[in-house]
Amino acid sequence: MFHVEPIGLIKDACVSKEIPITDESLELFRKYQSLLIGWNKKVNLISSKDETRIVTRHFLQSLGLLLVFRFPQGSRILDLGTGGGFPGLPIKIIRPDLDMVLVEATQKKVSFLNELLGILEIKNAVALPVRIESLRNDFIPVDIVVSRAVADLRKLVRWSRSCLKKKGGVLIAIKGKRINEELAGLEFDGPIRRSISWEVIPYNPFPEQFVLNNSHVVIVKISKS
Repeated sequence: MFHVEPIGLIKDACVSKEIPITDESLELFRKYQSLLIGWNKKVNLISSKDETRIVTRHFLQSLGLLLVFRFPQGSRILDLGTGGGFPGLPIKIIRPDLDMVLVEATQKKVSFLNELLGILEIKNAVALPVRIESLRNDFIPVDIVVSRAVADLRKLVRWSRSCLKKKGGVLIAIKGKRINEELAGLEFDGPIRRSISWEVIPYNPFPEQFVLNNSHVVIVKISKS
């Protein structure tokens, strides 16, 4: 049995940043980690190299968004291209008041997410087996879109506009070393540029537990008018 990072790292990280966390939440993360490793043997949810570092690479990298953006109480969130549930589901575990929609095009990954939601008994969360472009007209719009390692910012903005509320909303994307190239793409896309504003934040949320290099969070305010 290979060594995996202890779930206690999550408690240490949250306490260090004054993020409220309960023993019940830690137990949910423990079950999440175990199920993720088991399913990863048959479905490519995460890199096999990441199985030993799920806590830092996936759980804490997701939870760091709570430090750079204040999610309003009861917000409806869409996690675009969620894969194994990141970044949306770790945030949902810490913030059960949020309404979480996990969108993933690969049916096998959605099967994992549905089993996970059932085992963890997560309420007000759903996994949809669709591409973001194929959301039905009866889809209830969301307040915020979150995303990690899915597509470039231009595509993310276009896709997000279709599922955000009429008064606009917010896209929060974790991005890597190509950030400047992607921002330049936004600058030169006139129709998109006129309807958005953004803020770029260096992202290294829990440096005492792990270090993220060349990582940023882009917070995009999107107008649908």
